[in-house]
Amino acid sequence: MCGFALQGSALFHSLCVAIILGLSGADLITVRSPVEASIYNLPTVPLTIDLPQEVELSADTLVICVDVSWGLGEQSFCKDKLESWALRGLESGDYTVRVTLHEILKTSAEDAGARTRVVAEERKGFRVQLEREEEKVQITWPRGRETITVGEGQKVEVSFRTQAFDGIIKGGRVCLGNTSLGDGEYSCVDSRDKWAAVRVTEGWNEVQAILVDGEDRKREGEWTTHKAGFWVELSGDVGKGSIIESHHNQCNLVQQNAINPVVISCRSRERYEEAEVMLKSLFMNWGRSSDLETAPAINLHLVVDEGGFSHFRRVLPSLPNVCVRYYDFHKVCEREVQGILDEFNFRQSAHYSGKAGYCRLALSKHIEAERFIAIETDQLFLHDVSSLFGEFDEIVERSGAAIAAPEMYMPWYKGRSGSGTVGYELMSSNAESNKKEEGWHGNGYIGGIMAFDKKRMLEVGWEALWKAKLHEFIELRRSSHHEEDWEPNLNDQDIFNAIFTLSPELAGNFGCSWNWQYHAFINVNRLCEREWEVCEKATEPKENMFLCKEKVKVVHYMAGSYRQNERKFLSSMWEGFEGIQWDAISYMT
Repeated sequence: MCGFALQGSALFHSLCVAIILGLSGADLITVRSPVEASIYNLPTVPLTIDLPQEVELSADTLVICVDVSWGLGEQSFCKDKLESWALRGLESGDYTVRVTLHEILKTSAEDAGARTRVVAEERKGFRVQLEREEEKVQITWPRGRETITVGEGQKVEVSFRTQAFDGIIKGGRVCLGNTSLGDGEYSCVDSRDKWAAVRVTEGWNEVQAILVDGEDRKREGEWTTHKAGFWVELSGDVGKGSIIESHHNQCNLVQQNAINPVVISCRSRERYEEAEVMLKSLFMNWGRSSDLETAPAINLHLVVDEGGFSHFRRVLPSLPNVCVRYYDFHKVCEREVQGILDEFNFRQSAHYSGKAGYCRLALSKHIEAERFIAIETDQLFLHDVSSLFGEFDEIVERSGAAIAAPEMYMPWYKGRSGSGTVGYELMSSNAESNKKEEGWHGNGYIGGIMAFDKKRMLEVGWEALWKAKLHEFIELRRSSHHEEDWEPNLNDQDIFNAIFTLSPELAGNFGCSWNWQYHAFINVNRLCEREWEVCEKATEPKENMFLCKEKVKVVHYMAGSYRQNERKFLSSMWEGFEGIQWDAISYMT
């Protein structure tokens, strides 16, 4: 076998290329799917390619490229490893797949660039004929029937997702307008931009997204449009910088060694209420693992927009040994995050969290605490938060980590929509080999709970270090895996995982009990059929998934899964905490 990746000499390279070129083009590439002249009735078609045993792909010498052309344009990618690919988001029409094998040519060792030569190719033509087309554009925020507080004349940021192979229609644009205004005004942006600002009115609003071609002509068919309805409240305080970074009256009584949870809540009433439920569960279990009189006090740091500031000032009671500090979301998150997106030429993702989803990258510059833990709001605490901080202290002392988080139940790169997996496996195994914590699977981290040690971050030069590592990761994806435009799909979670892939020593691992991921439960349940059965299929290498078998301390209901219609224990648990009144929590604490 021509093991280019293992053999570095030019002579060996030449011999291997000679072996390859000795085979005929028909022998080199076999496209098994799609089948020539076939008709497919689904929007997803498998792409299956075989190569002879003698041919070994390598980023330095030989890569395989796929070009798919159809009536609207062309999509292309190159890889240095065969995968189980699929063409997704197809619409009715004729398609041609061209698969080519490229030899990488370099003129000298100093030559940073590389030229390629096609050594083999195969084409397949097929047709897609759908009874019903898939939606090509979807509004992801505001989510259905949410209530947003804005100031007079303010616009609302509307996020959207498009789908056509990798989510980009060549030359396509998305136009968004508020049909409730009746003025026919639309804001049109590049389909890759993922959001646009739309004018709103008090009361009910319905925003429509329309997919248009490169000349702003509306694409035909209902599947090229999507609508979302939401409520708007007008507030005279919003838009006037009304957030006062202030302390609660109890702050002068709080101990200096208090624990420091950080919560980010913004964008809509539903997000504020979600944060309320999480905080109720946190306070209900606070101090339960020890004598209440000796339990650490809490400095609660709330990063909120003006609507959130008004909401939490109204609903949060005065609790003994609890200090509440408010931070301006625009200052701490929006401005900082926009700077990061601009620096790395990233587009804001279509995730419903908006810029809040990147904010943990900036928290250490603003939160007034040496150690703090950022907590996402779609979670329930079933255990004392004080012991979580105790575990973080042990991790920092034992490993010297600057940041700690629980592990993903599956490899982090598999959660990246439209992303290949080539190269991530090697990176993950490198990270795993450096980990000493028992129970680490090498999957990367989930952002539900992230702990930060500012002293340790300062020692390692975190601010410059994380940016350098991210640039290095992006360049590695570009040079080794032909991924020209790597971007974070899952916001700062992807960015942290990219950094820790290259520098695993910076991160520590919380036990899985601190982030019992409801999606893992759902996925395993699909495999196992019975709700509480421990399924061995979940841990098999093919799935590369694990189900946490420890006693649950935090349940993470990702993507609002606490609103599942099924009347099961985990979904009804959220409703139980939601129904608890703050007066009862004041009494119990």
